[in-house]
Amino acid sequence: MSLKLHSTLALKENLENIIDSAGELFIILDNKFRIKHINTHGLKFLGYNLEYLKGRALGSIFGKTFDADKVVVNIKNTGKAENIETTFVNSKGKNSVLSSIFTPLKSADKGVQGYICVSKDITETKQEFHKMEEINNELEKEKMRLKEENTKDWLTKIFNKKYIVKYLKKADENSRDNGREVSLIFCDIDHFKKINDNYGHVVGDQVLKELASILEVSLREGDTVGRYGGEEFLIVLPNTDLEEAWRIFERIRKRVENLSFNQGRINITVSAGVASSSEADLEKLIFIADEKLYKAKRCGRNCGVK
Repeated sequence: MSLKLHSTLALKENLENIIDSAGELFIILDNKFRIKHINTHGLKFLGYNLEYLKGRALGSIFGKTFDADKVVVNIKNTGKAENIETTFVNSKGKNSVLSSIFTPLKSADKGVQGYICVSKDITETKQEFHKMEEINNELEKEKMRLKEENTKDWLTKIFNKKYIVKYLKKADENSRDNGREVSLIFCDIDHFKKINDNYGHVVGDQVLKELASILEVSLREGDTVGRYGGEEFLIVLPNTDLEEAWRIFERIRKRVENLSFNQGRINITVSAGVASSSEADLEKLIFIADEKLYKAKRCGRNCGVK
């Protein structure tokens, strides 16, 4: 036996001894990704003996999730292929997720003779990651629920009084900065008490929800509506003067008048006070609109006062 051959065999034996002592899955592959050697820990983890696996393609144990072409491309680009995830089912049917690093074994002429694959079982890590994702998703849902709870009316699902008043203040600031007006429509359902008395509060609640939806879809982009209380709704119209606000209310009033509610059983009308920031500062604006609303009621309802 030549000295060179003896050194090569000794090196191969030492390499296999080192690999066998390792605590992770070590696989020596030829340049076609066929298995040449697997360390003792790896064989125990896989549940097969070396004689059974030797000469088999790596894909036979890593399954369809293994992409040899991807490994080759990564090695050409960076010198190695890292974080290659594959799934594996051992001889007892246990599913595992592996993360692998592939390093090329090169000959003296730098040709690739094979590969070393070092794999780690990351099944528990992946499971914990998925659990954390689920927890984060639940936390995000709870965060959104709390946000909606703090800004939305529980019944109609449009904005509540607290938010719509806050929005009005912001719209007023922006409109004044632009040298424009902000207007509002303070409206409610005419004779709403009769609906509750004649049909019950469940039907009354349904009418409120249906009207809230109609108000929402009747507004322009940037306009906002909120439930101010009971059957009262506050509509905020940024960058809108009194005349334009009046036209918007009239369009809404006529639409409501021509619709039926609670599956066609009930017809309703609305009255409103329409006011603009040109009339007073913000603190008095809602009061002025409210006064106009009650004036509309005294004028016979199904109308507005501007």
